[in-house]
Amino acid sequence: MRQPNPSPAPTNPERLLTAQQVASRCAVSLRTVRRWITEGDLPVLRLGRAIRIEGVDLQRLLARARNDQT
Repeated sequence: MRQPNPSPAPTNPERLLTAQQVASRCAVSLRTVRRWITEGDLPVLRLGRAIRIEGVDLQRLLARARNDQT
């Protein structure tokens, strides 16, 4: 009897974020997030017309911001 293909590994829901989710988490406006994207400070993935931000890229942006304050 043939074994079914194993299901793919579960994805981390925190991995890809919308710009609105980033704005909420950082307590900034959506406009600020869009500026970070436009200025190249926050890389994005483009999926058709949608954009998504990887959690790791957001963490890098926040780490840079913390280092700039010291």
